[in-house]
Amino acid sequence: MNCPQCGATMADGSGGCTVCGGSGGAPRNDGLAIASLILGLLALFPFSFITGIPAVILGHFSRFNISRSHGRLRGRGMAMAGLLMGYVSLAVVAGIGVRNMMQGRSAANDRAAEASMRKVSTLIATYRLTYEAYPPSLAVMGPSPDGLPNASAANLLRAEELSDMTSGKRGYIFIYQRTREGFTLRADPASFRSGKRHFYIDQTGSLRFEEKQPAGPNSNTV
Repeated sequence: MNCPQCGATMADGSGGCTVCGGSGGAPRNDGLAIASLILGLLALFPFSFITGIPAVILGHFSRFNISRSHGRLRGRGMAMAGLLMGYVSLAVVAGIGVRNMMQGRSAANDRAAEASMRKVSTLIATYRLTYEAYPPSLAVMGPSPDGLPNASAANLLRAEELSDMTSGKRGYIFIYQRTREGFTLRADPASFRSGKRHFYIDQTGSLRFEEKQPAGPNSNTV
């Protein structure tokens, strides 16, 4: 008889083909391919990456076994389906993780910006009491070269703090302006991912915010 895999002549009663190694019988489904397919289906819902990871691993092993079985094993399509569903589940989990991380960082930036607004407004009031005028800019509240505070270098804010506020390194950009009545200080997210709230405070001391637009004197109080 002839080998069903490669067509080579096989001796009657032989256990397998001496050319390709085939068993001489009909190919069977690889158990790893079946397992990968089942785990891949479970990975989509509700077990997520718990079964997604083994679905990917078994899918790769199954494809390796099938390619070297000389036709004795089949199930390449099932293995590929399990692989794809496993990878999809892992991608979904990774996306959720990144989103949660970004939301957590955004919330932390919001809290830090709120604290900075309160701190800076207090230091602005300190400057006014000391020099009988509101500061013309935040820069004059920075460190003094000789360590002696004055109206041009009041030693109220560190150089790093001033740099972070103007560059948005901590997720928010601060904008200060002296006005006829006193001052305004705004803090806005440096990007749509770095924070959700926009903050505003002036000489009245009321900290206000908006969620989707710059805050002003009529915005919600914190």
